[in-house]
Amino acid sequence: MQAQPTNRGSPAKRIAGANSGRLDGILLAALVLAQAGLVVYQIGKDGKEPSDVGVGYWVASAVSPVQHAAAWAARSATSLWSAYRSQVEAVQEIEALDAQARNLRIQNERLEGELLAMKARLETDTYRSSLDVDTLAAKVIVQRHAGSPKQLVVNRGMDDGIRSKMAVLAPGGIVGRVFESYKNSATVMLLHDPDSAVGVVLAGSGARGVLVGTEGAACEIRYIRSAVPVAPGERIYTSGMDGIYPRGLPVGAVRSVDGGQEMHRITVRLAADMERLTDVAILLQVQDSELPEPVRIALDDSLKEPPTGAGRVKVAFSEALAEQERQIGETGRSPPDFSAVVASLGDSGGLSEASSLNEE
Repeated sequence: MQAQPTNRGSPAKRIAGANSGRLDGILLAALVLAQAGLVVYQIGKDGKEPSDVGVGYWVASAVSPVQHAAAWAARSATSLWSAYRSQVEAVQEIEALDAQARNLRIQNERLEGELLAMKARLETDTYRSSLDVDTLAAKVIVQRHAGSPKQLVVNRGMDDGIRSKMAVLAPGGIVGRVFESYKNSATVMLLHDPDSAVGVVLAGSGARGVLVGTEGAACEIRYIRSAVPVAPGERIYTSGMDGIYPRGLPVGAVRSVDGGQEMHRITVRLAADMERLTDVAILLQVQDSELPEPVRIALDDSLKEPPTGAGRVKVAFSEALAEQERQIGETGRSPPDFSAVVASLGDSGGLSEASSLNEE
């Protein structure tokens, strides 16, 4: 007997059957989960004891930790995000405050600079009003204190009536003289420039000398005889002998004295602060100021007793150099004119007296 072939269906029917089986499994799982949810809900609603609910209770017990973990994770994530946002906002706020602080520091520095400039201008204006001479205020735009020449550049020039050799002052005393004048600016040779020379008088003895600059930052007084008593701190004024600086203007004070065989070497502390010049006053005319009474008396006494012999000759030639703003040994210019000095000393017998002293 021949066996009949078994009809197992077409491939499409087999696939449909397999899909139908999987769908049934999914539906069954969904029903189970729904039932578990209903049990959990019922437990929470009716408040039944674990012994009364059986399998539903244990399903709820298994699902509850998962729910709690999910809730804890959600709360932690929210808390972390809030902390992160708070930190970011704090950092942004700190950066904004730092920027404001920097701006305030910049504004404060600018205001301090403006205040110092206003104070300097006020001091200069007050000093100018005390001089009783015609002056012109000028602002310093360039300073050169190192090397040589030691100069200032001011914002006044020929259009303002500024000419060379005009005296320049600052609160405290003289600063220098106009060296060159241009259309809207001028250069000022400072007192401590090596080419500077100013006729001065000592307050204590009335002795006259010449204030000269040096290669460094100091000034010295030359041609004061060693026999003249000089003390540190002694005040120094302009003598008016150079024809540039009026007589009686403050110059400074004696810093130190080094007595030599014939002449003192005197270093000077200037009255004006040369390193912090921002505003100056330019004298438009030469007019002598009144010397303090003790200085005037000492100067008159010194004029009554002029030096004799070689000292007198040396002082006479030194004063001639100061008046002509010249120095011994300089090149590129015509030699100093000593004809008036020679004639004066020859008429008074000074040269013959000095010659006889040298021979002895």
